[in-house]
Amino acid sequence: GKGSDLIPRNFWFVKVKTDSFLGFNPQCPHIESAENKNAHKPWDDVKLEGNVSNEFLFNTLVATDIVPFGTLGRRLLFLPIFIKRGKVEMFSSSKHLEIIQTDTSDYLEKVEKEWKKHSTGAASKMSTYEYINYQGKLTRQNVNAKFKVLYVGSATYMTSCVIEQQKKYHFNIDNTAFDSNSFIADVATYYYDTDSEDEAYYLTSVFNSKTLDDLIKPEQSKGDFGPRNIHKLPLTFPIPQFDPKNIEHKKLAKLGKACHEKVIEFLPTINLKSTGKIRSAIREFLEKEYKEIDESVKTMLKN
Repeated sequence: GKGSDLIPRNFWFVKVKTDSFLGFNPQCPHIESAENKNAHKPWDDVKLEGNVSNEFLFNTLVATDIVPFGTLGRRLLFLPIFIKRGKVEMFSSSKHLEIIQTDTSDYLEKVEKEWKKHSTGAASKMSTYEYINYQGKLTRQNVNAKFKVLYVGSATYMTSCVIEQQKKYHFNIDNTAFDSNSFIADVATYYYDTDSEDEAYYLTSVFNSKTLDDLIKPEQSKGDFGPRNIHKLPLTFPIPQFDPKNIEHKKLAKLGKACHEKVIEFLPTINLKSTGKIRSAIREFLEKEYKEIDESVKTMLKN
């Protein structure tokens, strides 16, 4: 699936604002719009803040947070959704019965006001809630799957990682571990849900392979810095469904998991700011593993 249109980022990507003397209230923290250098007019001037209940705080990864076989850290999200009986349920108004006359309702009123004021074109015919759930991309997300395989929708080279969805993700706020709720995939990523650890790591090996990357290159649209858009291209190739009895599949799963473990250890040792440079450094660092992965994927895609 493709992640949700969490746009404009100023509404939904947030950070916890702390008080130098009192710290923050983990039950109902004061949040504000996270800095967004890529915001376009008129959204670049919109900044929201207010208290919200922590049950509406989630986490995500944008494209630049994802590196081959790993991540650089997640983003905090505020979203107008409940997780009920393991399903994502959305409310569509700041006056929703379960939140009315709460701080969360007040924050959403500000969201609705800014959306009404600034949305244009087709977006202005939708509510801000309909926009982030366009084509059901928010409510159909599966928060129960044990593993999520992600790949970046636009990059020079295929970049994929696995996240263990049921592991609580902690944000470090003023040296305090702050828990967020479920992971929600962003529009910049494509994802696949599975409960099988081996299947998840098998797929991320295939997605990160140079073999698959070479196959999609001729089809990628070009940006200012070379090939960019990937979107569903990898899925147009005959990637076999994971077979636990297949030796090559098991080998790729094992390599994928080993690469994730190595990347966790490697990332703190490098001092690079650019995501592109970090991705290149990882590919170089995992040169031996990449060779093994490519041999297996070549053989597999030929058959």
